[in-house]
Amino acid sequence: MGLEVNASRRVGEEAAIYEERRRCVRAPRRSRLPRLVCAHLAALALAGMSCAEERGGASSVGGGAGGDSLEPLRGFYTVETILRERLVAPGASFSLRSYLEPSDGWPLRLVPLLSASPGQGLGNAGLEPAPNPLTVMLWHAALSGVAADVAALCAPRSGSSAAPAFPATARFSTLVASLCAWPAPAARSRESLAALWLAVMKYDAPHEELAAFVDFFAGPTYANAAAPAALHAMFTAMFLNPSFLLSR
Repeated sequence: MGLEVNASRRVGEEAAIYEERRRCVRAPRRSRLPRLVCAHLAALALAGMSCAEERGGASSVGGGAGGDSLEPLRGFYTVETILRERLVAPGASFSLRSYLEPSDGWPLRLVPLLSASPGQGLGNAGLEPAPNPLTVMLWHAALSGVAADVAALCAPRSGSSAAPAFPATARFSTLVASLCAWPAPAARSRESLAALWLAVMKYDAPHEELAAFVDFFAGPTYANAAAPAALHAMFTAMFLNPSFLLSR
């Protein structure tokens, strides 16, 4: 009983420290929404509608009588900036656009559906698109591609000297490399999973999201998966978490 009480107290203390750090780097959230550890395509749209409804606004994409609209998604260039700052090596070539428009001559211009004006970076508030089936599908296509390239760091092409598809920082590469031993116990440890979450998500999400992520991937679902498959699932779940993509 004493050990259980001490473990419970330690978990509570860790959660309190996490939330205190989160308050230092983020403005207060306007709502507390239920989250899904596995990112479904519908999660972002439902989260956006919940935010609008909690504020008394309409839950349609174009807004309603109250003049409100869905909680917007972060703009395309904002997300690209976040990925660069957190995961990409300084000075490395990285284009999020390439995951939606593979070449300059690509016939479909999809990025404008997700973006404010280029170059506005984190200052594009008010211009972000609302969650809807099309925008969520496009974000899934782009970010699951990024997740695949990150996961591929665990499966370099045999005999190839080509640079990896994802130009990770040295620190992030080391973190991913420690998880490439998956499903070894050290790779599946709660400490390793929490470190990965903080590298990607920082303090964008409440502590219960971190706990749900760790519980899920430390559990049986990916216990025998190959490292690239497990990592792809982890990064897709984080990138499509409403706390990562919704603009608050």
